[in-house]
Amino acid sequence: MAERYSPPSILFFGFGYVANYLASFFQQQGWKMYATRRLVKKEKITSRQGIPTNMWHAGKTIDKELKKIINESTHWIISIPPEEGKAGPFFKEKVNPVALQHIIYFSSTAVYGDKKGAWVDETSETNPISSGGIARLKAENQWIKWAKEHKVKLTIFRTSGIYGPGRNILQRLKEQYLPPIEETNMPALSRIHITDIIRLVGAYLAGEKAFHKVDVVNIFNLADSLPATYNETLLYMYKLINSKAPEAQPLASKIFSPTLRQFMQESKKVNGQKILEVTGLNLLYKTYKEGFSSFTIQTRGKTNA
Repeated sequence: MAERYSPPSILFFGFGYVANYLASFFQQQGWKMYATRRLVKKEKITSRQGIPTNMWHAGKTIDKELKKIINESTHWIISIPPEEGKAGPFFKEKVNPVALQHIIYFSSTAVYGDKKGAWVDETSETNPISSGGIARLKAENQWIKWAKEHKVKLTIFRTSGIYGPGRNILQRLKEQYLPPIEETNMPALSRIHITDIIRLVGAYLAGEKAFHKVDVVNIFNLADSLPATYNETLLYMYKLINSKAPEAQPLASKIFSPTLRQFMQESKKVNGQKILEVTGLNLLYKTYKEGFSSFTIQTRGKTNA
């Protein structure tokens, strides 16, 4: 008698922007899925996008139901940002993931630090200077150690600035005042559209047996092909919507967030070619220009409907 097919099962640790899109993709592939999200109040297993979801905070006690899911899932996709003292494996008690085959960890290109505008790839030295970059690199190393000890495949995706529907400059222009930055020596920043993240990660997991060996940790950058400054991207969007940009303001102005000011401390151009070569795919949105144009087209479509 032939063995009964059992579809792979994913446990999402964290169910934010990227995880939601990935879940939609893998639902269409017939994968079983579970998720955790932050514990905001005492709740039992609930449902989000039709996916069983456990209310849990990293480092907290794992209940019986979640422990069963942890131990039986074949894939973990981790997008929980590292916290002080909980950078990598965040289990308070021992788990026994006997079915686990592959861990996907979403990190950040902040682990490279400031490269003075030079290009970086996966072989470049990691030398983070921001608190977030330092925590991400610590988490990477801890997950590498954990995966090797448990003989589990590990893939680390270092993401550039992620944008997409509901998370882009056009959306922010509708909600707030966004002037260019006055300073002229602007750092190069890389970014990637959420659609391309899903396409690349989905294709990678679909072909993981060919791509990945257990004793090798694979690391991939996720970035489009045209790094650009904050002002370049902002002024391009103003041009797309036929609107005049307001007068430039100094970066020290309260208009700009501390997070943006921190980003401005690092300048690098991220090479994302490796994952394209492995999957055989091309980017759907090769630069921010294609990505931003798609938002204005969608907006005009809604207006004319």
